[in-house]
Amino acid sequence: MRCRSGAYDSQMWLKCAPGTGVIETIEFAGFGVVEGDCTGGFKMAPECAANASQVRAAVRRACVGRSECRFNATTDIVADGVDPCFGTRKQLAVL
Repeated sequence: MRCRSGAYDSQMWLKCAPGTGVIETIEFAGFGVVEGDCTGGFKMAPECAANASQVRAAVRRACVGRSECRFNATTDIVADGVDPCFGTRKQLAVL
C-alpha cells in the first residue's frame, strides 16, 4: 500500500505488493490537520501543519529503498518535536 493516513499516536506502515520492488519516493508526507484522501490527494490545513520538509524527510529515511516500512504518527516524526497545534486532533498522511 503506497498511501496511508493515520490518527495521531497510531503506528503506520507502507508496503509494496510482493515481488514489486521497493519504495522509491515519497511524494507527500504531512502531519497536522490533513484534508483529502489517497484517491484525490492530500493537502494540509495551513493553521495546523508541521514543517513539511521535516516530515517528508523523516518518512523518506524510514521508507525509501525498502519494500515496507513502519513509523509512528506522533510529533516524533517532526525533527523539532513541536506540536503544530496543541489540543487539535492531528493525523499523518503519506503518499
